[in-house]
Amino acid sequence: MLFWVLQAASGVLIVFHWELEDALIRAPHIRTDPSAIETQLGTMVPPGSGLVIESVWTSGGAKDRYDVYVETPDGDAERTIRIDGAGNILRTLTPAESGVFDAIVGFHHDLLAGETGRWIVGISGLLLAGNIGIALFLAWPGRQRLRALKPPAKSARGIPRLYGWHRAVGFWGALPALALSLAGVLLVFQDSAEAWLAPTSIAKPTEPWTAASPPGFGKVVGAAMALYPDARLADVSFPTPDSAVWRVRLRTDGEARRAYGRTTVFVSGNSGQILASLPASAAPPRRAFLDGIFPFHTGEIAGLPGRLAVVATGLWLLTMAFLGLVLWKMRRRAR
Repeated sequence: MLFWVLQAASGVLIVFHWELEDALIRAPHIRTDPSAIETQLGTMVPPGSGLVIESVWTSGGAKDRYDVYVETPDGDAERTIRIDGAGNILRTLTPAESGVFDAIVGFHHDLLAGETGRWIVGISGLLLAGNIGIALFLAWPGRQRLRALKPPAKSARGIPRLYGWHRAVGFWGALPALALSLAGVLLVFQDSAEAWLAPTSIAKPTEPWTAASPPGFGKVVGAAMALYPDARLADVSFPTPDSAVWRVRLRTDGEARRAYGRTTVFVSGNSGQILASLPASAAPPRRAFLDGIFPFHTGEIAGLPGRLAVVATGLWLLTMAFLGLVLWKMRRRAR
């Protein structure tokens, strides 16, 4: 119960963590200018610094803010720089300086324990789903279904009254909690789910370096966004020494995710030409199902009401744990 309480509490806290984190960084809004960002990226990681920019991601909170992930050539994280739409630095964090929200997110995902933590979280999610299913079976009211959804009568006292509240509150939130817990399990074991469903994978094209003066961030992102003028930039993965291919992902209208879109564009790092364009709307059903697990678990799939529903479901689990503990203590005392 304690583990589920911690998972529910951390889940409630991180539903709006993107917005809360950006709200703590006061700066004027500046629209995204890929060319200006390119200029600033060059000053962040100048030639000869021994560092590389691995990717740029939307912050997910305030509009037109991004996180630049800087690494060593060996792939070790060096620092994360938050910038505005013109590339101006708003905050710099090293791995040792990760904020409280990052710690809560890490705890919720894998207990800050890597693969072992993910297995613990996944198995506990299965146990939670099973517990909810058993509770529904045991408390199913039979012919008096509507009465079970109502709070107990005022005349009820002690254990019967508390049990009535426990059952009524439980029925109202059991199905959403069951669905969210199973979605969380699928996220933990997403690699296994992908192997089982065998969806069409998004294969990144490869291309050797040939250009003496390759196009930069501004031209590459501009070419991708020209295909989807109304889209918002989600993330950019930089080319590697082995492949001169950029991956640009956009969030287009109609996508379930609020910020991290799945529309993918691959751009040549030699010519700046589009190599492949994969709109999220054209994804096969199995791919769309897997891509929809995360926005369903976070409530993004239904916008602000959906995210508030996820918060309510987390509070429901905390309430059920409290009522269950008090009921257990009362029954134990009575025995």
